[in-house]
Amino acid sequence: TFKDQNDVDWSLYDQHGKLTLLDFSTMWCSVCNNIAAKGDEFELRYAGQPFQWITVLVDDSAGSEVDLADVQIWIAAHGLSSTVLAGDRSIIDVTAADGYPITSWPTLVLVGEEMEILAGWHGWNESWVTTAIEQHLN
Repeated sequence: TFKDQNDVDWSLYDQHGKLTLLDFSTMWCSVCNNIAAKGDEFELRYAGQPFQWITVLVDDSAGSEVDLADVQIWIAAHGLSSTVLAGDRSIIDVTAADGYPITSWPTLVLVGEEMEILAGWHGWNESWVTTAIEQHLN
């Protein structure tokens, strides 16, 4: 459970029934900044379908823990309306024993409606992400 941009608790397990793309990003990552607005674009593209893009900021611009002010700066800088969470490095599991291994930024994980990991990517490839989303929405 992490806090969103409105300082409200957000938990993945409360999202049952939705296809959720988790975008694990950092504020200092140039690729993360370049794709920040993709969340809004994808949510608009799949409006009316059970899809959501959730950005989890793991580091602030100095590589430190993210707080609510950092999340709000990120949203303002990129003009976002999609959900952004203040995460931290406790979610990183490079062994994949207890989740998807986050070894680079951004790391994207597609979680199914039944809370199963469907796909994951290190880095950004829009066609891979689009194909996976569309495969699981149909």
